[in-house]
Amino acid sequence: MLEDPKTRSDWDAFRADKSTKMIVIGHDRFNKSLTLDIENKMMLYMSGVSSVGNLNNRRENDQNKYFTENDRDDIFSKVWRKLRKLDNRLFPLEQIIRDSALFKASPFHKLTQEQFDAKNLVQDRITKVLLAGEEDQLILVQGEAGSGKTVLLSTIFLPDVSI
Repeated sequence: MLEDPKTRSDWDAFRADKSTKMIVIGHDRFNKSLTLDIENKMMLYMSGVSSVGNLNNRRENDQNKYFTENDRDDIFSKVWRKLRKLDNRLFPLEQIIRDSALFKASPFHKLTQEQFDAKNLVQDRITKVLLAGEEDQLILVQGEAGSGKTVLLSTIFLPDVSI
């Protein structure tokens, strides 16, 4: 169920701005899991657009296995290309997004199982240290270049994914 925008203070600027537009995206293959994955990928891509100053997603919504997951990337690209026709500044070429540093470090990337396990270990350690009132702790995250350390840390230390 959608929240009523009238009760959300973060929507005040949108309601007041007469140039605000809402775009509804649909596809005959959408189900709840695919829709959430498309939303997550949209947030990921928008985090790589230099003209976007703020993203607001109130939940993590990575989906696991579902029957239309193999269609996700193709459907997303089709949606992105249509949005690009509406506004090519807000929706640049996908390759430009994928090459940006903001995109590469975005907390909206889907974590691998190894990253997910590491995230849980780090969060458990942080919780233990805080509850024990300990100080001067060091948690070392190691991995080869390109293994996902930055994405892992961005998901840990930006848990509300509001950038």
